[in-house]
Amino acid sequence: MAKSATAIFALTLIGGILVLLVALFLLAAAYLFPSIINAEAGTQISGTHGISTAATSLTAAASAEGIIGLISGIVLIVSAVMIRRGDASKIKKFSILALVFSIISFFGGAGFYIGLVLALIGSILGLLYKEK
Repeated sequence: MAKSATAIFALTLIGGILVLLVALFLLAAAYLFPSIINAEAGTQISGTHGISTAATSLTAAASAEGIIGLISGIVLIVSAVMIRRGDASKIKKFSILALVFSIISFFGGAGFYIGLVLALIGSILGLLYKEK
């Protein structure tokens, strides 16, 4: 494996880890600390019916974003490992997979956006990779 393939692996892996960490944070916020989400909804909306509806909506949104981010992060990490182990054709195939899931991660927290950018750069470099 060439040096450039190692850079592809590193960028995709770090991006995947960041996406996964943000997803775990979102899931923890949604399931372990719903009172924080409820308090935030209560400060923004007046009326009892509106508070419970808004809190449920915010909890559901955080859960959905967390699940999307969790799946994206796992796929990005697996893609990075397969890029590390593969030849040029596998690098291109898993770079396409990483590109798709890095874009999908935008809807799942995007790894503080740094994870999204790193995974995008890594996957684009993987698409441009040519074995010497």
